[in-house]
Amino acid sequence: MKRDIKNILKILFRYSTDNTDDKPSSEILPCLKNISSFLKRKRVYCGLQEYKVFSEDDQPMIHANLLAFNPELKGPFVLFQGHIDTVPFIPPYNFELRSNTLKGRGAVDMKGSLAGMISAFIDLYKKSKSFKYPPTLLITGDEEACAFAGIKTFLERNRLPIFLAINGESTNFKVGTKFLGVLAYNLERKGKGGHSSSIDNDYLIEKLIPTLESINDFLAKSRKVFDKSFGKTIGAFTVVKSGKKDNQLPEDFRASWNLRTVKDRGVYDKIFKDTIEKRIDVKTKIKSFCYEPTKIDIPMGIKKALKYAFEKTGIGYKESAVNFFTEASLINQIGILTVVCGPGNPTLAHVEPKKEVIKINNIVKYSKLLQNIVKEFNKRLND
Repeated sequence: MKRDIKNILKILFRYSTDNTDDKPSSEILPCLKNISSFLKRKRVYCGLQEYKVFSEDDQPMIHANLLAFNPELKGPFVLFQGHIDTVPFIPPYNFELRSNTLKGRGAVDMKGSLAGMISAFIDLYKKSKSFKYPPTLLITGDEEACAFAGIKTFLERNRLPIFLAINGESTNFKVGTKFLGVLAYNLERKGKGGHSSSIDNDYLIEKLIPTLESINDFLAKSRKVFDKSFGKTIGAFTVVKSGKKDNQLPEDFRASWNLRTVKDRGVYDKIFKDTIEKRIDVKTKIKSFCYEPTKIDIPMGIKKALKYAFEKTGIGYKESAVNFFTEASLINQIGILTVVCGPGNPTLAHVEPKKEVIKINNIVKYSKLLQNIVKEFNKRLND
């Protein structure tokens, strides 16, 4: 199994799939096509769901999801789900695969987990005709950028009945059942450009300094919002962008900031009104989107089967809150029971690539866990 996983990792890391809104990855589709070819060589049925994404200059690009399942079976299916794209890295792109460690951008978030999922799925696929709850594998194309276009495309097109979904984001093998929400903002403002020596210009950046200060105030007050189930609110500035030349007045300004929320949006809307809203004018446009925090209850029969699978794999079963936003929230919102569980330390997900490290043995253990979960479901939930 360890050898197979390393071969899968070599395919996954052959491609730099770092992904941003202004520059969507050109290597997502080639990477998924290579994985698809690998699965087909293993006699696994799979296909690609292609869709379009757009960069900031409205240039289209084809991205895709990979979906694999036994088409002879009706399910309901156990879904293994994870994303192929990564956050940006500092060039040059490289990774390091040793006897028991994987290092580089995507090792933790989340190509390491994907390798475990692919390995487990291939082994289970061979036996799937005997399962009442067979597995299916979904690798999505856009989680780190492009407004979750990958999972949204799957959910819009999906016709498979899904019994339980397992999102493979790294949790150190804890089972995530509480999901922080996300509340994201984007501010845009247009002004009059010109040379900085001009006395007849709209000093765009200077006019927005009070607004930026109010955003800082909003973030500071929002971080104080706490919930005993979800923990504390997390918030940060992510983009401040305006101008390209030292002696030129910019024509536009953009800023983005976001929260990982632990309360309903109304709590943060009140803070927004008290801090930001009273310090902006009609020319300043702020857009936002929100996913509310979610808490799920796993039915007792499923939970018992999960605990048996963890015990059989030699891992202690523990539920926890996930303090980062995942595609699991979107899947849960349409009524598909979804948990988050994966190998690796989640605090290493977005650090420098040379510090993003996961143990190969933990990926192997994850593959065994997923296999045991499907086997225990079929053994114990058929009784």
